[in-house]
This record gives sequence, structure tokens and C-alpha cells, in this order.
Amino acid sequence: MKLAELDHAEDWRRFWWVAPPLVIALVLFSGIRVFNQMTGDRLLVLRDQASQQFPAASVRTVTVDDEVGDVIVQALPAAASGKILVDITRQGSGRTMDEAFNDLASLPLRVQQSGDTVRINCWRELHFGPGTDSKWIVRISAPVGTHLVLRSRKGNVSVQGITGDVSATADAGDITVRLPANQPFVLLDGAGKLSSQFKLLPPVDQVSNQFATSGVGPRQQLALKAPLGKVTIRHE
Repeated sequence: MKLAELDHAEDWRRFWWVAPPLVIALVLFSGIRVFNQMTGDRLLVLRDQASQQFPAASVRTVTVDDEVGDVIVQALPAAASGKILVDITRQGSGRTMDEAFNDLASLPLRVQQSGDTVRINCWRELHFGPGTDSKWIVRISAPVGTHLVLRSRKGNVSVQGITGDVSATADAGDITVRLPANQPFVLLDGAGKLSSQFKLLPPVDQVSNQFATSGVGPRQQLALKAPLGKVTIRHE
């Protein structure tokens, strides 16, 4: 089944490391952990990590635009739902330590809160090193009702337990969404080979091309686009 085009990603063009104007806590592990991990090209891999928190009461939507790497979102337990947790790992590689550090430095990050939206943008600056394992891994823990606009240009997108509206795009990867078994939703247009454990009712008309589940209550809206991959909707 093919879903039609839908894309909510934003274009970011400012090049700097981390400058969040509204931050509850920021922890940047200054010590870069060196892994004696070698790829087939004998490249040294370096990783570092940044963590940040936002008060959930002031955030309605989280948006992510990750140029290369996975985006992973999971719902927080009710007892911990007063905050939104962001953990981001970047990874660079090179034949030498200097090359690996330069590769790591070519992966900037921008995190900021604007109104009721937290925006996370990870991209790669122009770099002519040998690194082939360069990527970001963005992990977010948020209250179940948080709305999400997610994009990975080269990687997978995974969402678990979130019942707010979800717009997800994986330009060159797969999308997996796990929902409570009784969660009603409407599946909007998108793209990808669809696999769903939920029974989808046929579209009401040919104009809307929207698929819905049975059930009562507010319907979550899902807009899922994986033009080169799979879209999977599963029960938790």
C-alpha cells in the first residue's frame, strides 16, 4: 500500500553547536569516550552525548530534523510525565584521532524552545574527511499526549506509547509506531510499504484518502512517510 506525499520538516541553516535559549538543565559530557571500535575501513569511532530537560507543562509539540541517524521517542510513565527528556548522541570517525575529532566537530546541533514547541535540529556541515560512521541518535522521552513532528533524512524513526498527533518522515529508512491496542487513530497520507496490526477501515471517500480504526473518543492523527522503506504500526 502506498501513502501519498506529506512532509512537515523545517529548513534550518544556522550553524552552531548548542544554544538553547530556554533550558531547564543541560549536561554535556565533556570527556569524549573513545571506542576501540574499527569499521571495515579501519576507522576510529568517537562519540559524545548531550542531555537536556524541558518542563512538560510548557511544551505541546516536539519537532526533530536529523540529517543522518535515528530518532527514537517513547512515552514517559505517568509518575515522571512532568518533564520532557532529550538525550542526543553524536558519532564521528576517522583514520586518526585528529580526523575523528574533526568529523565529530562537523556535526552541529541546535536545541531551543519557541513558545510551546521544542525544536531539535541535527545536521552535517561540509566535511571532506573519510568518516563513514557519522550520525546523530536522538532519544526523547515525553508525556503520552505530546504532539510530534519528526524527520530523519538518513535513518529510522521509532515512536512508542505516544497518543498525541504524530507526523514522521524517514527519507531513507523505516518508521515504526507502537500504540495502545485500543487507541483510535486516523492514518493520513504519506508513503511507504504499510504493515498494521490495527484493522483499518476503508476511506470514507476518494478525496480524503484517510484510513481510520474503529473505536470511540478523540482520534490520534498519524502522518507517516517512508518512501524507500516500511511503515509499521503495532500494538504495545
